[in-house]
Amino acid sequence: MMMSTKYLRILSGYASCCLLLNACTDLTESPARMETSVNCVLVANRGAQKIFIYSTTDRNTYIYPENNYALLAIAGAVVDLTTADGKHRLQYVVDTVGVTSSNGNRYYSAAGKVRIVTDAEYGLSVETSFGTITGSTRVPGEFTIGFPVDKSRIAFSGNQATLPIHWTRSTNAFVYQIVATMVSWETRTFNGMDPFTLRREEVRTFSTVDTAFSAILSLRSQSNLPDTVIVEVTAFDKNFYSHKFLGNERAGVTGGYGVIGSGVAKSITLTVQK
Repeated sequence: MMMSTKYLRILSGYASCCLLLNACTDLTESPARMETSVNCVLVANRGAQKIFIYSTTDRNTYIYPENNYALLAIAGAVVDLTTADGKHRLQYVVDTVGVTSSNGNRYYSAAGKVRIVTDAEYGLSVETSFGTITGSTRVPGEFTIGFPVDKSRIAFSGNQATLPIHWTRSTNAFVYQIVATMVSWETRTFNGMDPFTLRREEVRTFSTVDTAFSAILSLRSQSNLPDTVIVEVTAFDKNFYSHKFLGNERAGVTGGYGVIGSGVAKSITLTVQK
């Protein structure tokens, strides 16, 4: 069956989640014009910021069937991040470990060189041979996780536990991602002591005018009980929500495709009671 789509845009979400959005264009038209797709999700209070830039491609080109998106990475872009203290030129890096993944080649700011803070606005400019993409995002405001308390204990019943989480409102946030990572230490013959992790994740949208939020995660260990549970709540802005969850091809950008969004994360670590 012939596809009704003509070319592919790689529009990535946060933490290596990928959305593949196809242009509904008649195949009888002229060849697809190559354009730029950007994935920029700035996270406050973290070190290096990573930005991924790709070219669009014909639907039937060489990335199939392996989906080797690193082949579409644009290496010669001029990428400037504008903050309150001026404009910062980002560097291009090839990840020799993950060159076949969508996260393999990226533009980044070295830790400490560009500080992303909450409740502040940032601009991005990306110049490539296909044109210029510009856009901006306002980072959501600070919030706190009220329960559980950091460094407290969590009890499992058998291999299961119920984990209620409460946090305060983050201004400008449109969606919250709640991730609980269960970590245990096992002896691995190929790598000595290596942490084994198991994630439980929920994404919730809440009223933007509420002042307090809660969620309940059901945890289940697949083998022995974990040693710790790391809980992270991330508040994301409207652009990230529009792109990742509504599927919009352009979120906070003009002149191309993708997303210029932002978030702020808070985390706590719980010790498993044994």
